[in-house]
Amino acid sequence: SSGINAEYGYWGFSNYILRNRLFFNSTGLMAKLNGIAELTNVHDSELYNKLKQLDCSNMLFCQRWILLGFKRESKTFDMAVRIFTMINSLEATHYIELKGLGKCELLSLDMFLVVAILISARSTLLSFSDQTDVYQWTGKLKLSDMSAICHARQMYQEWAKQY
Repeated sequence: SSGINAEYGYWGFSNYILRNRLFFNSTGLMAKLNGIAELTNVHDSELYNKLKQLDCSNMLFCQRWILLGFKRESKTFDMAVRIFTMINSLEATHYIELKGLGKCELLSLDMFLVVAILISARSTLLSFSDQTDVYQWTGKLKLSDMSAICHARQMYQEWAKQY
């Protein structure tokens, strides 16, 4: 039984690395963070402008979320596995033209999850007075239910339908 699990684990991880290899360097990561900034601006321009005012519009504060697949932000191991499985499913990555921006970007479910988390914490983020508040909040974030994930999937599916 453990041989079968090890085999599935190996092939699952291999596929993950192949599908995400572009984002394991600074150019790919910055492209993803820039896409998140654009999505945030489209979905909630007031929130984006607040992040810009706080000098956080480059989205570097959520870099760890993307690199680690939200593992440290998951309250339980089961939640981490559910998020990892969902954001790495085959249908979770598409080239989608960003509405009104006239360019084609690689948009993936994890990017929409970042935006959903930011929108769910909108009132908190809007109350912050400086960049330090954002980074402290980021360090304390724990995902304990599926609401942000469901919201992310809904936003993602709406974008995928349009393009």
